[in-house]
Amino acid sequence: MTLRRQAALTTVAAVGVALASLLPWVGTGNIGRSGYSLASALHHAGLGDIHIVRALFVAWFLLPLLAAATWTLAAAGKYVVAASFSLLVAVAGLGTGISVLASHVDTKAGPPVSIALSLLTLAGGIGVLHLGRRAT
Repeated sequence: MTLRRQAALTTVAAVGVALASLLPWVGTGNIGRSGYSLASALHHAGLGDIHIVRALFVAWFLLPLLAAATWTLAAAGKYVVAASFSLLVAVAGLGTGISVLASHVDTKAGPPVSIALSLLTLAGGIGVLHLGRRAT
């Protein structure tokens, strides 16, 4: 696979992780909460003072920006830098997805989709870094 094609697939997966944040993540009563609604509820419950939770909040809210940066850098032909940003997207998607699945709440489609796309993004980003290193 060429570097350009690998970077394109990785970028699409990274954008998919950002879009997965809009899916329902947990169910509370009859309401499905997106990843952002869930983060807001956790913040209002006072869990934002825990350092790891705060780090996940920051990563979660930076996720769309990181995905957009990945897309922009890949479009500009900066594939290795885009791959680095895609790895940040993958870590944020994996961390939040696994955290929600491990919390024993009524999970919906968001966490599994985020984890799956994060794993694709992670593998693709590593592949782009490997191909980029060989190309130079």
